[in-house]
Amino acid sequence: MKYQNFDLEIQADRSAYTARVTASPAGQSAGITRFELSFDEFSSQVDRIALRPGANRAGLPSLHTSVRDLGAALFTRIFQQTVYGCYERSLGAIRDEHGMRIRLDLSAAPALAPLPWELLYDPDRRRYLNHNTATPVIRFLPAAESERRIAIDQPVRILAVISNPEGDEDVIDVAAETALLQRAVAARVETGDIRLEILQRAALPDLHDKMMRFRPHVLHFIGHGRYNRKEVTGELLLFHPGEDRGVWHRADDFAAVLLNFRELGLVVLNSCEAGRADIRDPFAGVAQTLLLQQVPTAISMQFGISDDACRAFTQGLYESLAEGDSIEEAITTARIRIFAGANPIEWLTPVLYSRHSAESHLLTSADPTTQTARGATIVSQRPQAGSTTGAGRQDTPRGTVLVEQRLIPGPRPPAAVDGSDLPRKAPRHTAPPGRVRSWGDTTYGQAHTPTDVADVTQVAAGTVHTAALHTDGTVTIWGGTRGSSDIRRVGFDMAYIAAGGDRTLAIRRDRTLTGWDRTGTLLARLPKDAYDIVAVAAGRAHNMALRADGTVLCWPAAAGNSATPPDDCQDVVAIAAGTRHMLALRQDGTVLGWGDNRHGQVHVPRFAQQIVGISAGGAHSLAVDSDGRLHGWGRNDQGQFGPLHLLTDVKAVAAGDAHALILTVDGRVKAYGSNGNGQCDIPAMDTPALAIAAGTAHSVVTVASATTI
Repeated sequence: MKYQNFDLEIQADRSAYTARVTASPAGQSAGITRFELSFDEFSSQVDRIALRPGANRAGLPSLHTSVRDLGAALFTRIFQQTVYGCYERSLGAIRDEHGMRIRLDLSAAPALAPLPWELLYDPDRRRYLNHNTATPVIRFLPAAESERRIAIDQPVRILAVISNPEGDEDVIDVAAETALLQRAVAARVETGDIRLEILQRAALPDLHDKMMRFRPHVLHFIGHGRYNRKEVTGELLLFHPGEDRGVWHRADDFAAVLLNFRELGLVVLNSCEAGRADIRDPFAGVAQTLLLQQVPTAISMQFGISDDACRAFTQGLYESLAEGDSIEEAITTARIRIFAGANPIEWLTPVLYSRHSAESHLLTSADPTTQTARGATIVSQRPQAGSTTGAGRQDTPRGTVLVEQRLIPGPRPPAAVDGSDLPRKAPRHTAPPGRVRSWGDTTYGQAHTPTDVADVTQVAAGTVHTAALHTDGTVTIWGGTRGSSDIRRVGFDMAYIAAGGDRTLAIRRDRTLTGWDRTGTLLARLPKDAYDIVAVAAGRAHNMALRADGTVLCWPAAAGNSATPPDDCQDVVAIAAGTRHMLALRQDGTVLGWGDNRHGQVHVPRFAQQIVGISAGGAHSLAVDSDGRLHGWGRNDQGQFGPLHLLTDVKAVAAGDAHALILTVDGRVKAYGSNGNGQCDIPAMDTPALAIAAGTAHSVVTVASATTI
């Protein structure tokens, strides 16, 4: 991912503080934000989560609410007035496949450095900034001296430094963490892209000797750390030379050994309190001291951390780096790996310290064609033989997409049911902008066509409401209330929508999930593991989300509904939700169905092959193959399949409760099935249709603005 910087400078100002955006995708902020804040104000909350090395962590999972509230309080205190306005404009300014590094400069506000800024929680978007690869939070140290660039020639040399003297502290399972590190990079070691060496029983002289001979690009420390409050310094425990006992080394001593190795681009200190800050000296920690000695980037722990969290962190970090991700993306992956484990609080413990002005990719290629504009190189993975799909597009297996000289794995997007391609790395608008036309049941205003809803790229229809996605990323919802014609404009930076039952689901451009009920009220509960989402679907009883890795997440719309996908629901590229059944289109063009099958709606016929689009209705299922032919199965008592043998120019299909809309390749709309509410009475249209949606008993399309049929 390419990043732009959002530089936030905090300065002490008498009894208060000021915040100023010095650089951002939207430019500098017009003024400063003045606020009051002190460490003492939050000290009791910090003490609850800032466990000392070796402390009991049994109660940590119960601190979810406390952690979120602290993160929200820190965010709202800083991100207000001009800072918040610049933040919002910046999020809107970053392009697809780009992120925004929140670089927090606290050098002029040392009393605030001990606060856990990694917890920053955006209450409007209901997410931690550090849970999103697009908004990593970085403790930034402005470089007083010339910046040391991270420029690495392959193979990348990683040195794991192991120090666990017996009897001095609690025993660490260094073997397990070392094995996870080795497995995470094994494939790249085999290809010669990485060299990994391990220094066991590390003493300070041994470390210096190894640095001289190996010249590592990455140093990963596994061992004990602590913050010495009396001496105001971070410390690491290494072996005493030639002995089994350990000796604590000050941050200055450790940094001095690494000072003259300009190849060193990243130091990872997987030890307790190695990145802890102090009100008296915000740069007294080991990681901060390394930055002062010109190490470009350091990752360390600000509090005590458990063995389990250490291992999860190592695995997530190096698996991501081995894929060619930036350090910013990799630490986010590592945090999520901790969060997803049995102890979900310690994800806040890792801190990313940097004095580097750009995102950093450690894995590089000797191929000069992969050089970026900044002169750094990024990993060039070897593409496998692929097949041509669509209009001569070359895709590798599983639809790998070449983005910024990196091969990013993800599902190959076929034609979706609304006549567009599914989103790729990040969701995108789905069709050219147009006007809305709707007809059918209007008891709740769902088929009312608003006159002022324009620039619509996608439409979605629920039971008694309708939604439209606009080019500016906002969503309009209408219907939902008997006899009402109210129109609600909601959302910001949305890229994909789906409606079903009484709700609308939406994907933001950063691939996170949100949604509203039929009146436009924000949904209170969404799955915590709804991340990296590229498509959504909503039925009357269930909701679905498709992740970029081709897996499907399902959750019930109401208690008592089972929504678990089958075990073979993998390599999925499109999803659809009906009243009580669900469909998934797989990479190989086959369809999988599950849920209610009383009418055979999940019994996919064998002839349904090479499918590129699917839709699920009340008790029937529809699909379009690569030749534009329509397939149907399930309930057909009202002719909702249409004349299958005559439909050979189908571009997209949308299934309602007992009717179906068909969009042809030349932009015409056809309707079949139940017409009790006029849902099949297609009005005259003087321009081609671009996208279609079918609700329970109403139909919606977008039509082009100028071209005449």
